[in-house]
Amino acid sequence: MIQWMPDMAEYRNPYKRQEVFRCLHADHRRFAHAVSPWHVLKERACYPEGCLSTRFRCARLQKGGRCHRRFRRAGPRCEPCPYLRDEKVMYRPQVILSQDGWRDFQRELERFRFWLRGLEGRTISFYGRVGAVKPCLEHIYESRHSRILFNGWIATFPDGWFGTDRLLDRFYLYLPKGRQRRLLLAPGDEVEGAALLDFPEGRLILHHPVGLQVARKGGGAAPVESGILPGLRFGRPFPVQEERCFACPRGVLARVVNPAGLTGLPRRELFCLEGYPSPRECALADSSKIALERCRLDGPA
Repeated sequence: MIQWMPDMAEYRNPYKRQEVFRCLHADHRRFAHAVSPWHVLKERACYPEGCLSTRFRCARLQKGGRCHRRFRRAGPRCEPCPYLRDEKVMYRPQVILSQDGWRDFQRELERFRFWLRGLEGRTISFYGRVGAVKPCLEHIYESRHSRILFNGWIATFPDGWFGTDRLLDRFYLYLPKGRQRRLLLAPGDEVEGAALLDFPEGRLILHHPVGLQVARKGGGAAPVESGILPGLRFGRPFPVQEERCFACPRGVLARVVNPAGLTGLPRRELFCLEGYPSPRECALADSSKIALERCRLDGPA
């Protein structure tokens, strides 16, 4: 186990901070209009100029009529329908930090970028305690139906070490199905090894691990495929993403794949493996609250 020393550098991932920017675009309503610096500065590159968005509406649907192409909402695929109406709207993200806070954020971001350039795309050694192990899912939407793919496992670490640098933010380790069958990683396990570091969508993700071993077992229950396969068949996505669902072992974020070009789909969906239609009807709510409080007591996530 790596012990922290005074000369070790400490880093956080500023791209995932939620108190830096705010945007009034309708797509951000589900998150109280909080947007990550990754979305604003990298993905959309919309600060400070803003971005132009198109609002679509259907004159026929608004009057209670039915679409002759059986669409339920208006979007770019409706063109050139005579009932389609569109409006151009300019959105500009707002900095909600103070002037001193904004300057501190910029310095933190530049320091993190310099550190990341030396690690990204390389195989690095790491160490950390597993916070959760959940299935890696993709929800594929096609024109008439959708399906769920199980692509392995994702182990989440609330913090840890990259080499001799202390990382005070969450990172992830992708595990193929066969590797999890052999290792049986569980929450609380302390893991060390080496893996290739990527930074998609502002998240620190390790994959292709080598020399992976469990330095100390934490006593948690290791998830297995037989425990999630029924949930993949009967589970369903939630329209909202509640914090208690992330703490629940049956709540999983699924990446949305949209080859049909459907409108109004999120980038990721919260998928309930128990099949509850909404968090309000969840019978596991009390245990999720306990797990959420435990996560907060354990330290930063």
